Amino acid sequence: MNTFPTGNAERILASQIQEDIAVNTETTLTLQAAQPMWVDLSRLCFQAFTFSEQAASGSSPTSGDLNPMTRISSIQLRGAYELVRGSSSPVVPATALGPSRNSNFFRFNGSRWMSLASGETIKITYTSANADYKSTVSAGIPCVLKCDVGLVAIPAGIKAADGAALIGTAAQSTAVAGNKAASTLTFAFDEAGTMDLTNVVANFISEETYAGAKNNNESIDYGVNTVISSLKLVDSSQIIVGNAGSSSLAVPALMFGSPSGPMDREHPWALLQAQQGSAGSEVVLQGTTYSPQAAAGKIAAWAGAPFYAKGGVGPGGICQ
Repeated sequence: MNTFPTGNAERILASQIQEDIAVNTETTLTLQAAQPMWVDLSRLCFQAFTFSEQAASGSSPTSGDLNPMTRISSIQLRGAYELVRGSSSPVVPATALGPSRNSNFFRFNGSRWMSLASGETIKITYTSANADYKSTVSAGIPCVLKCDVGLVAIPAGIKAADGAALIGTAAQSTAVAGNKAASTLTFAFDEAGTMDLTNVVANFISEETYAGAKNNNESIDYGVNTVISSLKLVDSSQIIVGNAGSSSLAVPALMFGSPSGPMDREHPWALLQAQQGSAGSEVVLQGTTYSPQAAAGKIAAWAGAPFYAKGGVGPGGICQ
């Protein structure tokens, strides 16, 4: 059982990212705790995508999403307990764990929450799509660090406060190089207030151009093809945690995706600590977008979140 109160601030335990997994190949993705924590198994998010060149015939997967073509054969906890059950080599759809699913229709481990000691793992074994598209894969799961127990996510009175607004970032436009584009999105406070980190929405859009039929098959929304590697708070601590070893940590960008897009995020995935700051305070999000073209234009990125100015007053003339 978890030993922290309801409303405790969460972070996100990230996997290493696996790039360009060959088609029809069984691979294991690992999430490893670097310090003692609890994880909510019901909110485990897994995303496989392709950034292979799209087919002119129109047979490309929607928005690069390979979850519908990916089979999960094992979810192993602490190297021992198996969550995928059945006889005759059972597999389950990766879509059951997709970050665009609209509900948690399972309660893993009974109470949902499971403790991990430093070094313990969750391992997801999957078989990549049996098609023309190599898979790039990441996963994330909300967690409460032992050192965060008692840390309240949402300060009292914030949701009922007047003066709610939106805090945004400067729009980034990053050239694609080697099939990748890195974006750094900075929420810079212009006055004292509180930022609702739980409800951050980040957009990653293609500015690439293609000739002829390619325009009919390339995705515009690149949220599926993006991973988030860092979300740094006002005090410079990190929301994205884990032990990557020699690999880089990342979670699917759809965990922070738009609630109204081709691959909708139906609800927030983690209860993150609201950020209180003054003018000049910053929250910084970093992501990497994978593009099917090695160098063909740019990826545009920007983000927004609810913001409550300190002592702010809402606009007048609102119909009650």
